[in-house]
Amino acid sequence: MNHPKPKLVVSACLNGEFVRYNGGTVEDPFVEKLLNYCQPISVCPEVSIGLGVPRAKVLIYWKDGYPRLFQPSTQRDLTEEMEKFSEEFLSSLPQVDGFLLKAKSPSCGVSNSTLSYKDPEGKVFSHRTKGLFAKKVLERFEDLPVEDEKRLRNEHIRRHFLIRLFSLARLREFMETAQHISQLMDFHKRNKYLLMLHSQVKLKEMGRLVATSKRGCSKNPNPLTHKSFKAKI
Repeated sequence: MNHPKPKLVVSACLNGEFVRYNGGTVEDPFVEKLLNYCQPISVCPEVSIGLGVPRAKVLIYWKDGYPRLFQPSTQRDLTEEMEKFSEEFLSSLPQVDGFLLKAKSPSCGVSNSTLSYKDPEGKVFSHRTKGLFAKKVLERFEDLPVEDEKRLRNEHIRRHFLIRLFSLARLREFMETAQHISQLMDFHKRNKYLLMLHSQVKLKEMGRLVATSKRGCSKNPNPLTHKSFKAKI
């Protein structure tokens, strides 16, 4: 069986691009192997807002209860620029299947991996938080797998991420090419045990959805183009 390649948004430094603050890249054997089976969409938010390579340190500090992105050496507050880029970039994406971002980055760090401070000079530690770009990703794509390369070193997290990523790629390809309700039934049948593994309740709900769609679209020669069918999917 041919499997579709997931469309994966990845931090550019994880994709072999020399864009890190020190002019380097990140070598991660698992990520390198994974990207061979994906359609990577590279992004470096810091370079994209005009910061050079190499570049002086940027950090997150808290002001009036909100995170700010700041570069102490230049005294530049980069918060609005980063938020504007994040909104524009994420809005411009095609339908994607997941995100793999750089751990501990003030822009890309996910799962509370980034250091933050109480002051703009980074002298007084506050707590760990998420990067500003990563926050926007998690807000906009809450149903997609979003991880960093360090968390994927955990076997259970890595397995769960891969299952979600490649399953969503199959679903996306199905939605792009399916023409008849019988294809939906076949798709549901082929993924039955995977769905059962994660939630028997959801499996039953999806089974009823397929059955309802079949009855509701029985008079339509091309059911997948029917408005009611698309709404149920």
